[in-house]
Amino acid sequence: MKRIILLMLFLLLAIGCAKSAPEPTEPVLTAPPTMTQVEHEDDETVELPDVPKQEPETEVIIDIPETSLEDPEVLTPIGTRVEGTEQEAVEETVTEGVTEISLLLNKTMDMSEITISSGTTLAWKNHDSWPHQLAVETGKSFDTIRHAESNRLLEGGVWEYTFNEKGDFLVRDIFSGPMRMTVTVD
Repeated sequence: MKRIILLMLFLLLAIGCAKSAPEPTEPVLTAPPTMTQVEHEDDETVELPDVPKQEPETEVIIDIPETSLEDPEVLTPIGTRVEGTEQEAVEETVTEGVTEISLLLNKTMDMSEITISSGTTLAWKNHDSWPHQLAVETGKSFDTIRHAESNRLLEGGVWEYTFNEKGDFLVRDIFSGPMRMTVTVD
């Protein structure tokens, strides 16, 4: 008996769900009223007239005086690739007896690797017109340790660093990805 009742309830439910939903009707669009009603705090209704639409202007005119295009004080650069590029380059010399590594115009170093003994000093000289800033690092990824960092080397600038610890060091320019070398210290 319970099964028959459950079966009948199931059939009624299935028939009720199977009925199709009414077809959607298209919305009726009406013109907006010409007056707007607003209620005041006094429960008084006030009608406000519609404000006519204004067409947007199609032409924008920017007035730039021609003299400002020639005046260097008016046109100042927003920024440079690297701060300090406007400084005068000073030709520095490498300490006598120190191995020089050149920073070249193609954003590389003239040596990609070198093996030295502990206590050896190396010097990097910038022969590029762009400034460079070198870092001496060990480790990889999140375990990277920066042992030293040069000041910004303008064209002709020199930076010397003495390697007192044994190991493999990466010397790289923090601005130019391909400018790097490996220093192995025995």
